[in-house]
Amino acid sequence: VFRHLLMIPMGFSISPSGRAMGVLAVSLAVVVGGAAAHATCSDDHFKKNQVFKQSDFEHCTSITDQKGEGGRPVLLYWDTDIKTGIITIGAQYPTGNGWVGIGFGTTGSMFGADIIVVTRDKAAGDEWVAWDMFATRNDRPTLDKHQDVKLLAVEVSDDTTFIKIERPLKTCHPEEDRDILDLEAPVLVAYSPSYYFGLHAWMHSQEINLVADHPHKHSSVSGEMYEDIVMPDFLVPNDDATQYCYTAHRLPADKKYHMIRAEPIFGSSHPETLHHIVIYSCWDDHEIEHLQSEPKCNDEAHAMQDGCDIFYTLWAVGSGALELPDIAGLPMGKGPNALTAHNIVMEVHYNNPKLIPNIRDSSGMRLVYTDKLRPQDASLLTLAHLPIKIPAFSQDTHYSNECGASCTKKIGGDLNVLLAFLHMHEIGSEIWTQHVRDGQELPPLGDNRHWNFNSQASTNLNAVIKPGDSLITHCKYKNPHNRTIRFGAGTMDEMCFNWLLVYPASNVVACSQGWRGSEAQSKQMCVTVDDGDRYESALEALFNVDRTLGPEGSMTAEVGDMYIDMKPTKEGSYVPYKDPYCAAREEEGGADLAPVLVPLFVVAAIAVGGGVWARRKRAHHMYTMSDNI
Repeated sequence: VFRHLLMIPMGFSISPSGRAMGVLAVSLAVVVGGAAAHATCSDDHFKKNQVFKQSDFEHCTSITDQKGEGGRPVLLYWDTDIKTGIITIGAQYPTGNGWVGIGFGTTGSMFGADIIVVTRDKAAGDEWVAWDMFATRNDRPTLDKHQDVKLLAVEVSDDTTFIKIERPLKTCHPEEDRDILDLEAPVLVAYSPSYYFGLHAWMHSQEINLVADHPHKHSSVSGEMYEDIVMPDFLVPNDDATQYCYTAHRLPADKKYHMIRAEPIFGSSHPETLHHIVIYSCWDDHEIEHLQSEPKCNDEAHAMQDGCDIFYTLWAVGSGALELPDIAGLPMGKGPNALTAHNIVMEVHYNNPKLIPNIRDSSGMRLVYTDKLRPQDASLLTLAHLPIKIPAFSQDTHYSNECGASCTKKIGGDLNVLLAFLHMHEIGSEIWTQHVRDGQELPPLGDNRHWNFNSQASTNLNAVIKPGDSLITHCKYKNPHNRTIRFGAGTMDEMCFNWLLVYPASNVVACSQGWRGSEAQSKQMCVTVDDGDRYESALEALFNVDRTLGPEGSMTAEVGDMYIDMKPTKEGSYVPYKDPYCAAREEEGGADLAPVLVPLFVVAAIAVGGGVWARRKRAHHMYTMSDNI
């Protein structure tokens, strides 16, 4: 439980998850290996059409899956006009009869995604339309109140569908749309041979920056090395659904290195039981017997874990490889403290509710590192709320943790925030972190109002934390069970964390709210790098408490100074954040930022001089809307 305070994925997730579940997920959404965005689309797959040419677009990516119809990829093309705030998208799908779709999400699944469906409309005489929709769950999405997409053209041949659409980068309708930002974010594509919109036959998610050309993409350099940290093909215990197993290792320490990429290695006979893989850095050298030991699980691992409480890297269900941008690296090798990893412990959490026997596992992480040091050391800031108690059958339990000015004044200077990794468990519904400075709320440091436990991708950010800022992390839960759920490490327990990857290295390691006295009070645990391995002692004191939020027992003087008074930031004491672009649109009286979708059959009825035309030739159909319309 203590170690979850430092479960921070330090890197950019460029190998995203595409796990989709629920009614619409009738096939597999597969993880893409590596960064495929802005790849060169093969001329062997592109088919000539009257909707667009390859040369019409600056950017392209090829999305491939063997389960796709005909084994051919979906080709995605786009151009972004920053001045007008409009993105134009062209796509080629390997289906000749059915509907097609594209979505913009935060997790790689349908849940919470902004979805555009191009389909025939039965009510409109089978004319092609583009529907702007939003998925509030992994099920059929609902039609948006504001239609912010414009269908420019559709062409259908025997085995291929071509579409061309456009929409604003920012619609100012956050309740039903996702803004397209200068960040890598999940883009979903789906299609079906069904004539009308319904269940999809194939769906895929890939992280793409649709605004810029990979501002954070890692550039391989000569001299890169790697260490594989894996379980030694051991038999996983199955006496309990939750198993935490550990193995100890040493990394090269002849000099300082930067770890620049962490790739998960999957070697389980039942990969569905893998919940997360964490590598922790240790304050002291390992005992020889720990290095030579077989993996230890649960209570037997205490001695091996002792002093190893600084998170180094992570894989979690629904995420992919973690990669750092060229500006920074995670220190590794020779260094002054545990923030520079040398002695490490790997933790693998197995979630096996069916108690499947005879599971063998050799999973782990590949750490890619270099002696060509980046300009900056990266570090992490952990934001957490610990006193969680969610009543049975409750629908809107809300907790918040404030990392106030008294703690952020200790960070040592301005911090550039590169990434946020939000984390809750299965009954979490919403999580976000407010950022308040001098009475003004700034853009959030991570915001997911449609939490999906099975798709825990990180969020890339471009923000700055200054000493004296307040960071307020909110977590909401819906508990359908007939039992109270509290904070804990098990999948059936709950958590509330936001881990921020920052550079230069922060003097503050963690800022969390815990138990003080008979109930959660306005105290925060502010841990700095100078506190060293006292952090684990502070956690042990923190959890010396009745889990009903009863009296905590004695807080020793050794760690009591880590708890500092905090004056909470009250709602109404700051100006709420409002997007400046949307605020300007409101002042101008502009409600919708894009032309309202007009079905093509309506436009055809009013078009003069062939403004809209249709060409039909056997099984080849083309519909388009001219620019003047």
